[in-house]
Amino acid sequence: MAASEEILSGDPGLASASPRVAAPARASRTLLSGDVHPGQGQRLPAAAGRTYLGSLVAPGGARIELGGIVFSESPVALLNGRVLPVGGFIEGLRIVAIEENRVELSGEGFTAFLALK
Repeated sequence: MAASEEILSGDPGLASASPRVAAPARASRTLLSGDVHPGQGQRLPAAAGRTYLGSLVAPGGARIELGGIVFSESPVALLNGRVLPVGGFIEGLRIVAIEENRVELSGEGFTAFLALK
């Protein structure tokens, strides 16, 4: 038996009779557009966009940096040093949603999620 295997039967005498083996732990990761949901075999819709950590380059070439989020009844995001609400614009992109740890930006056929570092 490999060192990483663990017999779960509780009785060492049952070890030779088809032991159950503990599965190795899997590392978790953030799902991005096009990733498969574990156990579901479903892909995220293409319109879901891509997730960027901390900053992104907009379609026009301008860099957008997420400095922080104030999440409340009227959430705001600090983008490029400006405090902006849902519906605001930055570098040609509209702020579609502000969540606890990310901002959804959309425009010019482009959708992206900008997450806090």
